[in-house]
Amino acid sequence: MNPYEATRKAALLGIARSSQGAKAWHPFIKCVIHDTAVRLPYLTSDDVRDEIRTYFPNGAPFNLMALGAFMQSAQKDGTLLKTGRTRKSKTPTQHRDREVFASTICYPGGRVMRGGIQPPLVPTDDDDDGDE
Repeated sequence: MNPYEATRKAALLGIARSSQGAKAWHPFIKCVIHDTAVRLPYLTSDDVRDEIRTYFPNGAPFNLMALGAFMQSAQKDGTLLKTGRTRKSKTPTQHRDREVFASTICYPGGRVMRGGIQPPLVPTDDDDDGDE
């Protein structure tokens, strides 16, 4: 099954339930945050917003500036960790820096820890230790 199939289905469900307002889009936004966390080891709400725009190239039917509560929810469920760092916002009208989160579900073979990414413990073929 396509890993983005759940997100696509959540988008279709949101469209079908659009009469309920923004709440109909909550499952979709949670899926997009999960998809982005799978793809990127470090992310901000700008990265999630960019992912949402791939599903709605002509504009999302909900407010793209209201992602903070969803990012905190993903942190509570263990998908994201706060890093204590910030990045300059990609949004021209936004002057506040964006909080950087570390994904706990990215980086195949490694783990995102509070101190950073722990690389895989098994050496790979391209490791150059100089012992030749």
